Amino acid sequence: MTDVLARLDDRDMLPAIYFIFSRRGCDQAVAEVGNFSLVNEAETAELKRIIDDFLQRNPEAERFGQKEALLKGIAAHHAGILPAWKGLVEELFGRGLIKVVFATETLAAGINMPARTTVISTLSKRTDKGHRLLNASEFLQMAGRAGRRGMDKLGHVVAVQTRFEGAKEASYLATAKADPLASQFTPSYGMVLNLLQTHTLDEAQELVERSFGQYLSTLYLQPQQSELDRLQTELAVLEQSLAAGGNVSTLEKELAHYEKLQGRLKEDKRLLKILLQQAEEARFKEMSVAVAFAVLGTVLSLKGKHVPTAKRSHTNPVPAVLVAKIAGSGQAPNLVCLGKDNRWYVVAISDVATLHAELPRLSVADTLNPPSEMPLRLGQCRLANEETASIAASIPELPTPEPSPRGDRATAENRSPRSSARSSPGFRMGQSRYFAQTPAPPGRIEKRNPQKRTRVRKAASSLLGAISQFN
Repeated sequence: MTDVLARLDDRDMLPAIYFIFSRRGCDQAVAEVGNFSLVNEAETAELKRIIDDFLQRNPEAERFGQKEALLKGIAAHHAGILPAWKGLVEELFGRGLIKVVFATETLAAGINMPARTTVISTLSKRTDKGHRLLNASEFLQMAGRAGRRGMDKLGHVVAVQTRFEGAKEASYLATAKADPLASQFTPSYGMVLNLLQTHTLDEAQELVERSFGQYLSTLYLQPQQSELDRLQTELAVLEQSLAAGGNVSTLEKELAHYEKLQGRLKEDKRLLKILLQQAEEARFKEMSVAVAFAVLGTVLSLKGKHVPTAKRSHTNPVPAVLVAKIAGSGQAPNLVCLGKDNRWYVVAISDVATLHAELPRLSVADTLNPPSEMPLRLGQCRLANEETASIAASIPELPTPEPSPRGDRATAENRSPRSSARSSPGFRMGQSRYFAQTPAPPGRIEKRNPQKRTRVRKAASSLLGAISQFN
């Protein structure tokens, strides 16, 4: 510590505040450097005169063992010292007669003791929660005491290196942003009673609202208050519009009717989704059976997620010829096909839009094999060679089929709703909520119960009307 003070004196960096985080440490530091003088003879004489005059007026304020150090320009300042002695130290430091003050961190807040340099003895301290590094605000508060206003162009901050902290911790604290200020103001019953003894209720409320805690609360709630004001303004505009519109009850009925229609639309969409799913399941079963009996050379139309050239709803199916059936991941086989665009495709049964059994098979497919370098994985698409170009050209052009309900939801919803319903198993139903799997023979409902026949007709008509909204 004496070495630190000597270096500060040599570099003309005094007076300085030396921060130590304990009262005992401050007193021990004064005793350790008590033999080291930082003042000249004239300053010593001035110190002796002022101290003797102070002790004549306040003999009981002398602090044991501190007078000799004070005459050498060294003092301690913390909460364990009598206020009169602390006042003397502050006066002498302000005159420039005290060169070093060993103080706790409480001196960094509120006391006017301008110094050219602040020395921080350690970058960590012991708290109730254990030993921890100083936070950015604590470091900034102590470092901010360096530099005397109107006297120094530059203030100095010295962080003493210890075996626990060094340049890394010092650079972090020097560059970190200050912690946000938090109010510790907590109103209590006693505070309220004291305020009401000397102020009216409105005056007491005004005093509380002027606190820093109220300022932070207002700052935090400002976005919510702005949004509340905006909603209240919008509500006032709507109320004016409703008042100008005439009968408010009529408007409420129309709004309720609109909400009811929204609910019906949601239910209709759910029913349409079920119809599409049932139609797809039926189509897939039928196509699985058809493909199982299809021979090589059968002409197909390909469109689906495993056909890269016909994935989208606006693209036409690719005419192709069935070349081979290979094992798939499940029970259904995968199909190897040659398209009319002279490309090889490995597709699933769900990618077959139409199987054209009415067209003659292409017998050339019996001797046709896919290229050996092509991996036979689902979704593979590879351009064929010139040898297969003539075979691809012989595949007949096919008329564009009606879009399948499995292809694209938008395409399925845009086609005729009546044909969609009639082509799906869900159309063969006997009530309006659950679908019957086995239709009744013609005329049986009418013979058994005419009223039931009427209810079924109404339910089917209502469903078709709902689906027609999507056309």
